[in-house]
Amino acid sequence: MYSWKLSQGITLLELIVSIAIIGIIASFVVPSFENSINRSHVNKKSEEIFEYIRLAKIEAVKRNKSVEIYFDKSNHGSFCLGMRGIGDNINCSTTSSTYPSLKFDKNRHYEIKTSNKKGDVIDISEGGLFSFNPYTGKSSNSKKLLLKSKLTPSVISGVRITDIGFIYACSEQKQDGKSTCV
Repeated sequence: MYSWKLSQGITLLELIVSIAIIGIIASFVVPSFENSINRSHVNKKSEEIFEYIRLAKIEAVKRNKSVEIYFDKSNHGSFCLGMRGIGDNINCSTTSSTYPSLKFDKNRHYEIKTSNKKGDVIDISEGGLFSFNPYTGKSSNSKKLLLKSKLTPSVISGVRITDIGFIYACSEQKQDGKSTCV
């Protein structure tokens, strides 16, 4: 015998409850997904900085000339990292066919920072940051270039350059309770 009650489908109340449950689950998933995308953007740009600094070291040895990494802000809100020979008058607004620059647009969701000797994350100053010796590959000083997310301040990724010329990628990953970047 056929039952009319079983074939009618679902009630409006069942539909509303199902949609409410889906909405609650989505409210937990979406912020986590946004954090993952943000972390991915910061890490990608950090990897570009890492490769750029390695290129500067290679350029110093290849050209047999000290190469300086500098930081420059434009008045339009964007900024760049550039490389130049020591004493060259090059900045981000003047283009150089000799050395490339790494530009960051103003619509970014991160800030470029550095850290002081105490490990505090601070603003980076404009001008020359460090240079590479063409004979030894050593850096003129230790430096950390960090990208700090504006959306999720705990997301930090960057590059650490030692005075002996080692270049390390670093992130907010904790090692022995301390960040590898800061």
